[in-house]
Amino acid sequence: TSSYTFVNVTTTHTIDASFAMTTHTLNYFVGPHGAITGSSTQIINDGSSGTAVTAVANAGYHFVNWSDASTQNPRTDTNVTADYSFTANFTVDASNPPSGGGGGAPPSASPAVPSTVAPAILNQVYDINGSISVTIGNAVHKVQILKIGNDDVVTFQIESTPLIFSLKPGEEKLLFTVDGAVYPDLFVKFNGLDKVNKKVNLTIVSLKDLEFFINWDVSVTPNREVYLNFNSPQATQMAIANSADFSGVSFQPYEKLMKWNLTPGNGQKTVYVKLRTAQGGEKVLSATITLQEQTNTDNTVNIFIPPTFPTSPAVLVNYFFTRDLKLNIVGEDVKQLQKYLNANGFSVAKSGAGSLGKETTYFGPATKAALLKYQKANKLKQTGILDQATRDKLNTPASTVPIQPLSTTKYIFKSLLKYGSRSEEVKQLQLRLQELGYLSQSVKVVTNFGPATKAAVIKLQKEHQLSPVNGYTDLGTRGVLNSL
Repeated sequence: TSSYTFVNVTTTHTIDASFAMTTHTLNYFVGPHGAITGSSTQIINDGSSGTAVTAVANAGYHFVNWSDASTQNPRTDTNVTADYSFTANFTVDASNPPSGGGGGAPPSASPAVPSTVAPAILNQVYDINGSISVTIGNAVHKVQILKIGNDDVVTFQIESTPLIFSLKPGEEKLLFTVDGAVYPDLFVKFNGLDKVNKKVNLTIVSLKDLEFFINWDVSVTPNREVYLNFNSPQATQMAIANSADFSGVSFQPYEKLMKWNLTPGNGQKTVYVKLRTAQGGEKVLSATITLQEQTNTDNTVNIFIPPTFPTSPAVLVNYFFTRDLKLNIVGEDVKQLQKYLNANGFSVAKSGAGSLGKETTYFGPATKAALLKYQKANKLKQTGILDQATRDKLNTPASTVPIQPLSTTKYIFKSLLKYGSRSEEVKQLQLRLQELGYLSQSVKVVTNFGPATKAAVIKLQKEHQLSPVNGYTDLGTRGVLNSL
């Protein structure tokens, strides 16, 4: 309850009281040798119930209990009146331990290679003025060499669409063979020309049938920031690193497309990914690309810059907003706002409440953070409030917004961390704060939350106008960290 006393009343007043639903956060974490199915982060109205989560043990292990000693599995928390965090605990089977070379249960199956009727990469020699049908991955394409021009420029045609394009030896190209596609599905590289025998060496790659590649499989990039592409339907988690030992890297939810930063310095770069299934099976993959940040003066390297993706038009709003929306507001219009932000690249949440398809009616810190990004992209005053100017932009029928780059989050923050906390998540927090410029690079990254970490969190909270400014990774602060 709240009270206010008016004194020295000399005229008539109209008093309005505003109320907001109290919400709480349920966080479910997984200990070693297992996984969790269901929503691991849930925002629940006071007194309401969460949704079911299930602790799934790896082969050779079994579920013991949750960190609050509950053995309920699946677990559904009811009558939630505060924030809670629970961790699923697992232990090895005494009678059927995981195999270590001396018998026992076999290891969990690793993610399978994508199913294709033919290899996804085809290197073949073609006759000029000839035509041949080739099967690449799960697609069939008819390839024809039309002519040789000046400077050994060769004109090709992929007759399945058809697409006509010209390349010099060593040049590459990304192709869209499906009308309206968001991403290219073919990569073509012109390897060499034999004018005497009138033959052309060409590599064609069916991108959608590759398991892992960088920048749609182009050879050279002028930028450290690249796209990583994945095709592993059985994977549920992934760990990504620039070194084969995966030092300091944690698993994160599996994504099909994300951005990544290569290590500094020109030369060939290798990115490593460890894929994990829900049953615990793992597989390590790698892909390479050459970083050439400065153009060679002798033009010995042909740098192909892929277009920025996604390239699909923005999803237009089909809801007319009529009121200001801000923190703690509840309503159907909040849900419609989240839907619009998610559909247009300004993600409210990567998973759970507020994520694509799981939008809610509650305007929380994550919605504010996403709205701030939308306002910045559209050169609006960055208030984090759906104010009149922002509503006018959204309510304009012809309004479109640029698709923003996909999230590069390497770690999802789920815990309330504060001064004195000790955990691996503290170490990840310090790495993120250093990456964002809030924590000095000279500070040694450790698992202890000390004064320097607190000061850095406060800097972030102030810059993003979060309240309270307490140096804790509370819900609003985690929302910002996970969106940057």
